[in-house]
Amino acid sequence: MSDWKIHEARSQELADSVRRYLVAAHTGGIATTFAFAGSLVANHVHPRWAITPVALFAVGLVLAGISMLLAQHREMKRRDAAKANDADPTFGLLWWSWTWNWASLAIFVAAIMTGLCSLGTISVGST
Repeated sequence: MSDWKIHEARSQELADSVRRYLVAAHTGGIATTFAFAGSLVANHVHPRWAITPVALFAVGLVLAGISMLLAQHREMKRRDAAKANDADPTFGLLWWSWTWNWASLAIFVAAIMTGLCSLGTISVGST
């Protein structure tokens, strides 16, 4: 029989790692998109194609930030309950970080697909 506290601690460690991954992935997506858009300017490609993917990456960062704030909120609620010797509080679906982490990951995939589709319509050359 395993101790649930060990699993809870491991779950929180993994959630922190997932949030770090999401922040790094979205930030890297923004940097890569801007770098690639900048490199195409010399080939007379206007960088407006990058607006949508960068906006999606930014939304993904916001969702990862919400996940972090909710994790902090839950821990504060648990701390307050422990101080008062109350039962652990319960949280609804939207209060759990994994909901926001999955949404952030979905936005990351959408941003990549949007960027690739936008690049697929670009012709490099003189205008």
